[in-house]
Amino acid sequence: MSTQPAFITGVGMVSAAGYDAAASCAAVRAVIANITETGFLVDGQPLYAAQIALPNDLRGHRKIHTLLGCAAAEALGEAGPAASPLIMIVAVAEPERPGALLPSDAVLLQGLATDLAVQLDHRSRVLRLGRWAGAAALDAARQELAGGGDRVLVVAYDSLLTGPTVSHLADQRRLLSERQPDGYIPGEAAAAIVISAVPAPGCVRVAGLGIGTEPVLRGSERRLRADGLCAAIRAAVAESGQSLAQVGWRIAGVRGDQYDFTEDASAIGRTLRQVRPRFDIWTSLDRLGEIGAAVLPALITIAVHAFRRQYAPGPSVLVHLGGDGGERMALILEHTESAWP
Repeated sequence: MSTQPAFITGVGMVSAAGYDAAASCAAVRAVIANITETGFLVDGQPLYAAQIALPNDLRGHRKIHTLLGCAAAEALGEAGPAASPLIMIVAVAEPERPGALLPSDAVLLQGLATDLAVQLDHRSRVLRLGRWAGAAALDAARQELAGGGDRVLVVAYDSLLTGPTVSHLADQRRLLSERQPDGYIPGEAAAAIVISAVPAPGCVRVAGLGIGTEPVLRGSERRLRADGLCAAIRAAVAESGQSLAQVGWRIAGVRGDQYDFTEDASAIGRTLRQVRPRFDIWTSLDRLGEIGAAVLPALITIAVHAFRRQYAPGPSVLVHLGGDGGERMALILEHTESAWP
């Protein structure tokens, strides 16, 4: 794993909570959830979801390009112009998911390059890995910096609000409904982060990153010990050079079901070896909905805005999430211009 210094120098987001990062993060902070009734039925009842209100003509591939472009433009606007061709890594849904409806890799990359008026580096690519895609893109971005790149744009999009996707998730009993209280609220969002090798004023440093693999997956009869998430947290903490007890707070990519919360509690119980009076946890997906590939860039954006506007509970944060398989990632992010004692 790369130990190349990495700094978040720009962020962007479009979500059901807001049309840009500032509005989305303000809604998350104020515990405002734009959860509305959809036209889908689950167990005979209307499905409620975190859906982005868009004009009727923004559908299909045009919608995907528009949301990706808005998030990417916001992040690049904060980071400033790049002198060299831009490495862009696009994170989207897995190809086997029903209802993903995504254009080809070439169309995605070229369309974004045209919309953003940038020249793409030949290392630009699309990662079709679903919920794990944003995390894999961040790890790949750090490797590109270690290989000599100066900055990487990670931009992610996902929507669980197409007919085939809703039907698939409903059949798996994953969606929140009156008959399925142990489910989650589906959503849609685009989020982007610019990762740079050189710091900039007000940026956030990726102090530690760890990856683990969880052997006990959802639905297993084996006891969940959160071995994969524990390994990821320990690796991130070790790379950061501080103890978990020194981290200010945490943002967990939990979706609201029992499995995710059990894993989170088990992992923190096994890795936090010192008593502390409080260790705040932010569960922002209950306002944004489950947003698949966009989860990690969105959570990082929330952390960055909390640091910038000085309402974060401390100068460092643990961000962690898991994929739909056994993949687990943990990050330690630190504000480079800390105002905390």
